[in-house]
This record gives sequence, structure tokens and C-alpha cells, in this order.
Amino acid sequence: MALTFTNTKAEGCTPDPSLTAQVASLVELIQALRHDLTATQGQIRTLTNAREAHKATKPSFATVAASGPAPPSHQWQIVTKKPKKVRPEPLFKHDYSKVNRELIIELSSPIPSGVTEYTINTAANKALASTAVIFCLARRTTRGNIILLTRPINSASSGEPYGCILTATLQKLGCTPSSTRANRP
Repeated sequence: MALTFTNTKAEGCTPDPSLTAQVASLVELIQALRHDLTATQGQIRTLTNAREAHKATKPSFATVAASGPAPPSHQWQIVTKKPKKVRPEPLFKHDYSKVNRELIIELSSPIPSGVTEYTINTAANKALASTAVIFCLARRTTRGNIILLTRPINSASSGEPYGCILTATLQKLGCTPSSTRANRP
């Protein structure tokens, strides 16, 4: 806001009433700001004094270390073991473990590149279709052997008598089995 003052004595003019009112409001505003500034400075002094007083009463690390350990602020509790959770009975329990269901076929030469585990499993199940033995999975080992996994209700020893049929089936695929045995732990 721009104010213009006129020299009333030199020119003989009368003062402008609107300017006088503006000057009066500005003087009141300046007085209010000075009052607020004084109050804020007092609050700052109070906070600074409180902070310095806190620093003065705060013990140093050496004082705390020399005083020794503080007593515990709470009572010690005895640690007890949690009770065991009661687990429900499983809906289905396998008759044989996975190890007891593995029929191992050892090979004397590596498996041909075109023969996959799926083709081995399918050929073995087709060869033993008239029997109760069904293989769920065929996999290769790092030694180059084949492991046939039976269903959970059959053990590998139930498929062991059909080793000669499995050997003939694998020979048709190009594999050369040397022995067939049930995996026993």
C-alpha cells in the first residue's frame, strides 16, 4: 500500500482524512506486531532456559557408569513352555512311505536322448496293465538309473516280480537294464 504525505504547512492544504485513517490503522498494526513479538521472544527464552536446565540435570555417561546397574523395573517372570497344539488325525495315511514305493532299475548304458521319463512311465504301465501295479512317476538319477514310483497303496516289492517284463519293455525303448530291485531303507 503506497502512502503519500502532503506538506500542509508549505502548501496550506488540509490533511486527507482517508490517509489519516490508514496511518492510524498501520500504527495499531505495528503495536500489535510488537506485542506478539515480545510474547514470542518470552516463550523462546522460557524454552531455552528449560532446555539448559535439563542439560544441567542430565547425568553424564561417566556418572551413570560409576553408579552401577539400575535395579529391575519389573518383577521377573518364570518362563514356561507353550502347550503342544492338538493336531487332527490325517484324512489319508499312506500305507507305504515314498522310499518303500521306489523300484530302481539300474542301466548298463545311458538312456537314449529321445526317451523321456514320461515315455518310460507310460510304457511300464502299458506292459503291466493286467496287474495291480501302477507306476505314478518315473525319474532319472544322477547315476543314470531309472526310479519308478508306485501308488501309495502298493510297495515296490509288489512290482519286483515283474522285473523281467519291465526289462523287455525298456529294451524296446533302447535302454539296457542290468538289474531291477525294490528300494528298501
